[in-house]
Amino acid sequence: MKFKAIKEGDTVYIRKNVTYSWGDTKSFFLPRKVIRVTKAQFVIENNLKFRKKNGYGFGHSKVAYNLGDKYNYGGNIVTDETKKLELFLEKLKLEEEIRTMIREMYLHNNSKFNLNELLEIKEKLNVFSKTLKSQ
Repeated sequence: MKFKAIKEGDTVYIRKNVTYSWGDTKSFFLPRKVIRVTKAQFVIENNLKFRKKNGYGFGHSKVAYNLGDKYNYGGNIVTDETKKLELFLEKLKLEEEIRTMIREMYLHNNSKFNLNELLEIKEKLNVFSKTLKSQ
């Protein structure tokens, strides 16, 4: 039994999916505290129930893991990805802010930018574009 010795206060890891950009999804393993344990199951913070036998969820498709468990048949190992998730969400926020700035900067005939400012904007966008293409 995978979670035979689990008790209240223990930590398990649950995969959280973040959907972005036209349905692309990125997953992160996040820690969750066990709040209740019965003979056959355990319950985590948000009242999701899991089987002690294998960590599979009751009434949902999530699976509970221990730190260091292997998953996805490829030898991938469960780690605490809380910080990775925070950085990813910050990246998404910054990308949206940049898109908003570009939309607000919409250039039209007789814009308020002078020639030198337009050349500077163009140069910075070229550097940024080259950086993206090299990744």
